[in-house]
Amino acid sequence: MRLRPEAGILGRGVLRIEARPHPVGTAVTIVEEPVSGAAAILPSVLWKPLLVLRNHECLNRLAFLAEGRRQEREARELYHRRQTPDPAEGTPSPQAQEDARDADV
Repeated sequence: MRLRPEAGILGRGVLRIEARPHPVGTAVTIVEEPVSGAAAILPSVLWKPLLVLRNHECLNRLAFLAEGRRQEREARELYHRRQTPDPAEGTPSPQAQEDARDADV
């Protein structure tokens, strides 16, 4: 999944979240890079450690939620979505596609 977060004066970024099979479940990785604004001007040695820490915390929270949902599913307490989202709503804008190409994400 690719997202395009905005951080005000810090600019805009490209965020890629990947999920792939792993022997004990699913491995999830997050890659993020600024593509405009102040953060894009700064050397990566300044912004990269902060993004790594933030994304690590994000993955910890995601694991907490996913493991909790697994317990609900195993207990058959999970409520399922009754409608499927329209794929057109998830179509990336041309600007988002351009940002992803620029960041090579």
